Amino acid sequence: LSFENTINIGTSGKTIASPLSRGNSIEVGESTTMRDIEMVAMDLSHLSDYFKLPLAGVIGSDLLNQYIVQVDIDIHILRLYANENSNLSPKGNPYKIIGLESGHIGIRLNVHLKKNTDPIPLVFKIDTAADNYLTFHNTSVEELNLIEIAKKVRGQQGFGADATIAHNLRGKIHKVAFDLLSKKNVPIVMEIDPINRRSKRLAHGLIGQALLNEFNITYDLSRGLIYLEKRA
Repeated sequence: LSFENTINIGTSGKTIASPLSRGNSIEVGESTTMRDIEMVAMDLSHLSDYFKLPLAGVIGSDLLNQYIVQVDIDIHILRLYANENSNLSPKGNPYKIIGLESGHIGIRLNVHLKKNTDPIPLVFKIDTAADNYLTFHNTSVEELNLIEIAKKVRGQQGFGADATIAHNLRGKIHKVAFDLLSKKNVPIVMEIDPINRRSKRLAHGLIGQALLNEFNITYDLSRGLIYLEKRA
């Protein structure tokens, strides 16, 4: 790779100045080539240690922007379709994607913090790198008084794309609903560590892979939609 300059990458722990390489190509499977791709060099050895797998890198939003992407957890397959494929009929319920900062995307969920309470509509960034169910950002923890409301609150350590350790809390809330789909007794992470605090976050928190894995998902960013198909 040829690196021209650096780019600032905001992680959960800090901002990292990382070398940037432009104009690269990536082959996905046997028939798909992504061209003119930017690549950023970062030390991800802590992620390899955590997952006990040799990770070469992390796929970013370029993949979702260039293709309709189907993630079929049941058979462990990732399918890519051209954005102009109008004959594709994704399975599952469609949800409108909400654009967030730095090209991130989110969806709106109805959150019931306690039993027999009205739902609160909140926006959560889709974070397939997070292994938990839901994370609430520092400001949301304060505004919703989550430390007092959540059940079984205890300490939680974690890290993101960089190896900075954050000291937060975990607990459970009553229910999260996606229209007709819902899950009760949902585990959550509450960010209280100052290193997690960001002033420009547009979402109330993150929806992680533990919750996303309950669905087969189709990402259609060109039409501003995500389809969630509940797995059996």
